[in-house]
Amino acid sequence: MTIKPYIVVPNLILQPTWGGHYIAKHKQLKQKELKDKKIGQAYELYQFTNLSTKTSTKDSPSIEVGDSKQPELTTKFTKDDKIFSINQLIKINPKDVLGKKSINLFGNQVKTLIKYTQAKGNSYQIHVKKKTGQWLPKPESWYYFEPGLVTLGIKEGVSWEKYESTCLKINQLAETLSQQLKTKRTSLTLARKKLNQAVLRLNPSQFVNQVKIRPGQAINLSACGIHHSWEENKSLAPLGNIVYEVQENVYDPVSTIRSFDKGKIKDDGSIRQLQVKDYFKYIDRSLKANNPSTHIIKTNYIKKTKNYSVQQIFKSKKYSMQQINFNKLYQDQTKDTFHHLFVKKGQIKINSNNSSLTLTTGFSAFIPANTGDYQLTTNSKSGAFTEVLKTYI
Repeated sequence: MTIKPYIVVPNLILQPTWGGHYIAKHKQLKQKELKDKKIGQAYELYQFTNLSTKTSTKDSPSIEVGDSKQPELTTKFTKDDKIFSINQLIKINPKDVLGKKSINLFGNQVKTLIKYTQAKGNSYQIHVKKKTGQWLPKPESWYYFEPGLVTLGIKEGVSWEKYESTCLKINQLAETLSQQLKTKRTSLTLARKKLNQAVLRLNPSQFVNQVKIRPGQAINLSACGIHHSWEENKSLAPLGNIVYEVQENVYDPVSTIRSFDKGKIKDDGSIRQLQVKDYFKYIDRSLKANNPSTHIIKTNYIKKTKNYSVQQIFKSKKYSMQQINFNKLYQDQTKDTFHHLFVKKGQIKINSNNSSLTLTTGFSAFIPANTGDYQLTTNSKSGAFTEVLKTYI
């Protein structure tokens, strides 16, 4: 094993209730193995990412479908494909693999989490701005591939007391109904009906900004303390929320503070534990933080020529991302950070001093920090621009 660019083996997560077929189609995975399985997320980079010794993704990967106890899909590009953990590569020389910037922030581990997601709705939530009590910050940013719908910030002029009271009432009813289900004093159908009626009556959505998101738009929540959620709407977001997420990898139990879970009761009668009091204690109540335009990024061109363009999608202390569009050749280099490249559209060849990789649409590669100069080429015969997302520290 040597330190050089490698293809990332995506970690595919089954989500039968809110996943779909978008990710599989984008990656051109073999549908026969998938059958009716729905993929909710593809982990494109995290601390346990696997890398492949294969040099091309042209052959559609074979897929090993997990069961309910192991809801993941194992991908291998060929039967003899050798895969290994990114941590094995890091152990050879952390600085050469991760780069000085990453090590200064996170030590000798990957703490950048990149998730490619197809999701419906999720809970109303925030992340704290700084470590406080049991809570850790979780900076995150979203880049949308398709039209989406979100809530972002609290409406100006609303009563914070009424909003908090509304969330508490719904949560108290959910807890009561859940307890009744455990003691078989009500049915699941009736409990869900009562809770949904209460949600409609109390209407917590009246307090938050609902925002339509266009393809290519990005939302930067790296400042934390900001209310956010994904929403469901078949007409405005028919595919759900197709999001390329970049964030610091911090586990939900110590980072995600929830006030409202959309009136959900699980099949076993349990409900998600909410932290309503902490949500209202740590939320940023400033007008700026609750104005959606503060967080919807206006991307700017770093450079634009007739053959390529580079846009800064988002930039923060913990991670940054650019979109590179080119129709022939693009040259780049690593310095004090690794690069992660994801092919949003088209096909690329990555050439460096000691490596050559071919990536098709929907796949990604890890470029170690010591790679230095490398070139991206595309075989587009029509002159259409290939689109690549580059994440770095």
